Amino acid sequence: MTIRRIASVTVLWISASCGSAQAAAPSRQLQQALAEFAAGRYTLAAPIFTRLAALGDSIAETALGEMYDSGLGVPQNTNRAYALLTQAAAQNNAQAEDDLGNDARDNGNGPQAVKWFTAAADQGVADAQWQLGNMEVFGAEGIKTNQRQGVIWLRSAAAQQNSNAENDLGLAYRYGWGVTPDYDQAMALFHQAAAAGNPHADSNIGSMYQFGEGVPIDYQQAIYWFKQSDKPDCACGDNNLGYMYSNGIGVPQDDAQAFKWYMKSAEKGDDGGAEAVGKMYFYGQGVPQDYANAVRWLQPAALAGYARAQRLMGDAYYFGEGEAKNPGLAAVYWAQSASHGDVEAIVSLGYLYETGNGVPQNYQKDFELALIAKSLIHGPDIIMVGTPDEDSRLSDAHISADLPHLTQAQVEAARARAAAWLQRYHAAYDPELNSINAPTPPSIWRWYDALPVILLLYGVAKFLQRRRQG
Repeated sequence: MTIRRIASVTVLWISASCGSAQAAAPSRQLQQALAEFAAGRYTLAAPIFTRLAALGDSIAETALGEMYDSGLGVPQNTNRAYALLTQAAAQNNAQAEDDLGNDARDNGNGPQAVKWFTAAADQGVADAQWQLGNMEVFGAEGIKTNQRQGVIWLRSAAAQQNSNAENDLGLAYRYGWGVTPDYDQAMALFHQAAAAGNPHADSNIGSMYQFGEGVPIDYQQAIYWFKQSDKPDCACGDNNLGYMYSNGIGVPQDDAQAFKWYMKSAEKGDDGGAEAVGKMYFYGQGVPQDYANAVRWLQPAALAGYARAQRLMGDAYYFGEGEAKNPGLAAVYWAQSASHGDVEAIVSLGYLYETGNGVPQNYQKDFELALIAKSLIHGPDIIMVGTPDEDSRLSDAHISADLPHLTQAQVEAARARAAAWLQRYHAAYDPELNSINAPTPPSIWRWYDALPVILLLYGVAKFLQRRRQG
């Protein structure tokens, strides 16, 4: 269980007065416990909250639940925390409901999160209103988005000066999610959130100056705001600064500076920053080439779904750079990257099918992949291609090499599958974000294509089992 924050004394008391049976007035004991809690003297607050929680006081149950969740003044015990918060929520304690909503969302249970957030939001808890708005506008696991409804919740939270809601509402106006696009309104909301110390809003202001959205392009202002956003819980500005230094936008091109800012992002746990750091280690850009460090940073980014990281992990396994050579695992990573539309990965995967290296030899599949690559190279919805002319030439070569091995029926079947995949890809492509706007990209692979890898992993597992037994 993970509660995102320790509630303030004020929030705990307001949550009770909104719906709890203890709305009349806090007892002297409860006032004392809340004062100790606010002062950070948790070991003194814990026994008082424990006595009051045993009597069914929902404020005490909520505070004690949060303390057990974080191990403040009591041994950490997430099961005990969950039980206490559930007891408090049963008495309509809005803070406990909000905590349970955060826990459900952190664990990927969207419907349960919506249930608890709605209960708390209806009692006026700004965090719950923001969370609901965020889920409705941006999407969350297990729920259908409703951007118009999400904007309503964001407005309610923003009216209570919730800076996260102000920032998200600014994004809604910037991109037209549930509202008519309005750059002026977006900028005003970002400034409100930034004034409250929200670093994500700082980064968004910088981004609008970078691209001239509602304001003239001003790279110096962009850099200023990106640097303002350099806080422990915000990596967006770091990534943007890395991009500007990498491409010489508003500053002299400087790979070393780019690496510095990308590394800041990666060290904050941002997968986009990790992908950039891994790529720079892989190619020796701004830092000495180091395949082992490249793989270290690329792997988490690849698992998070970043296409370039997946392609480079495939390269690492195929060429034995930072990892032992393993064409089967190269195929797995290239297939993942290819599903996002990375043309270099599509061409590389096709080569494995043509040669039967790491996957069963399949000229028809190679032909299909070459058709997809050619279409993406010359189409509008291309996400990433490093060497389009070379990839186009290679695709033509694959098509020419495959045709003598295929019947006309096989050629037509491959063409039909390629066209179907491209249709799904273009439907999922978001030109505004230059990415696949779908929880899962259209798969370019089939489960039985992974059979060599499955067998490899099974063999490793059996080897380890025998080693333990011996």
